[in-house]
Amino acid sequence: MWIRFPEASGRPDLPLRLGDTLEGRARLTNAGLVLILGEHRLPARADVPVADGDRLRLRVAGVGHPLVLQVTHHLGPRPALQSTLRQAPPRQTTAESLVSSLRTAARGTPSPITLHAACQNFWATLPSAQALSSASGVRTTLNRAGLCLEARLALGAETRDDLKGRLSAWIASLRRHHPLDPRHQAATDGAPAERALLQQLEAFFWRIQAIQAHRALHTRGTADWTFDLPVRDGDALHALRLRVRPATGAPGQAAWTIEARLTLERLGPVAASLHLADGRADLTWWAQDRSSAERLAGALPWLEERLRGAGLEPGAITCYHGWPAYDGTAPTTTATPGIIDEQI
Repeated sequence: MWIRFPEASGRPDLPLRLGDTLEGRARLTNAGLVLILGEHRLPARADVPVADGDRLRLRVAGVGHPLVLQVTHHLGPRPALQSTLRQAPPRQTTAESLVSSLRTAARGTPSPITLHAACQNFWATLPSAQALSSASGVRTTLNRAGLCLEARLALGAETRDDLKGRLSAWIASLRRHHPLDPRHQAATDGAPAERALLQQLEAFFWRIQAIQAHRALHTRGTADWTFDLPVRDGDALHALRLRVRPATGAPGQAAWTIEARLTLERLGPVAASLHLADGRADLTWWAQDRSSAERLAGALPWLEERLRGAGLEPGAITCYHGWPAYDGTAPTTTATPGIIDEQI
C-alpha cells in the first residue's frame, strides 16, 4: 500500500508492506486520534486505550481498506518512568520494614561489629522527631527524603544529607563485600546478616524510586506529595508515611489534608488525618492497640493547646481504637494504558 500526501504538504509517499513494523506517537486532537509516524501524520481509530503522547510500536496487519496497524508495544510518553513503575512495586518495601531490619542489625547479637557501627552511623543521619516539630524542620526533612535527589544534583547542590544518596552509598559498599553472585560471597559469620540487610536497603531504595516515578507520571505539577521515611527519636527508631495534598475548602481559601501512618516502638501502628482550612484544624487519630488509643485520647487536651499555640483553632479532635477504612497515604490514580494501577 502506498499512502500519497498532497504535494503542497511536502511529505514523501509512505510505502507500507504487510508485516512491516513502525514506530509512532499518538496525538489526541479535536478531530480525533492522529498517529505521528516520522514526518507523516495519519488519522486513526483505536480499539485499545491510547493516551496523548503514548509511544507505539506497530505492525502492518492488513493493507486493505481500512489499513490495519497492530500495536505490538505500548509505551507511555516517558518509557523510563513507566518501566520503573512496573518494576518497583514487586521489589519495594516500606520504611516500616526497613526500620525493623535496622533495629535487628543494630541491636541483634549475631551481627558483626562492623555492621553494628554502620547501622548506628546511618541511624544518626536519619531525620529526628524533634526536627519534625517545626515548619522549617519539616521542610528540610522532606527536601532530603530522597525524592529530590536528582533535581538537587542537577542544580549542583550538596546531597550528602539526602536519604536516597546515603542509601545508594551504603548499598554500594555492601555490594562490594557481598557480590550478587553467591559463588563469590564471603563465607564469614556476619555475611548472612549483612546480605539480609542489603536486601532490605535495596528494597527501600526501590520504594523511593516508585514514589518518584508515581509523582512524575501522575501528580507532577500538583501539590500532592507522598513520603515514606524512617525517623529517629533518641534511641528509638520509627517509620513515618506521610501524604500532603490540597483539599476542598471555601472559595478563595486554601485547604489541606495531611494523612500519616506511623509505626512507633512504644505505641505500635498509629494513623492520623489532619484537615486544615481557614485557620481551623480538624484531626482524627487511630491506634490499633487499645492502650495506645487510650493514651492518645488522654493527650488530646494537650494537643489542642499546641494547636492554639501554633495559631490554629482546634476543630473536631478525636481518637479511635481501630484503623481507618481508607489509606489516604496511598494515592489512587487513573492507570496509564498498559500499566496495572498500582497504589504505592
